[in-house]
Amino acid sequence: MVRRLIGIGAVFATLAGAGLVTAGAADAAYTDCPVGRACIWGDSQYQTGGNGASLLSFLYSYENFGRGTYPGTTRNGNDSASSVVNRGRGDYALFYYDNYCQVQVFTLQPNGERDPDLSNGISTNSLYKVGPEVNDNLTGAKFFGQVCNP
Repeated sequence: MVRRLIGIGAVFATLAGAGLVTAGAADAAYTDCPVGRACIWGDSQYQTGGNGASLLSFLYSYENFGRGTYPGTTRNGNDSASSVVNRGRGDYALFYYDNYCQVQVFTLQPNGERDPDLSNGISTNSLYKVGPEVNDNLTGAKFFGQVCNP
């Protein structure tokens, strides 16, 4: 048994040394969201379908997430967000239930305030306590002072 475990470890070390072992989904990070933007992902832990780069982002506003699909998927952005981040440098990001920013749900502060799992009801959000009912129910977002146009 010990010899078998050593053999498995040697194979793994060889594959890792050759660069053939890839990072898992757990390596997805909120930093996949570009600086200056706010982002949503369709699943928890900053990923969509196991891909951290599959996100929807906005620089000023995203009036209707239903107008977008997560890159590399056919998954629509409407009522799908399970993790969010605000990487904007100076403005609060406001998230909404309805298209065109009608019913505000919560706000994230600039410079990286985030929630990796909207479904668990445990929020690190300092302005609003976000409950699990927010998961998969966001429809639009904007930075403070921006307009959501129909």
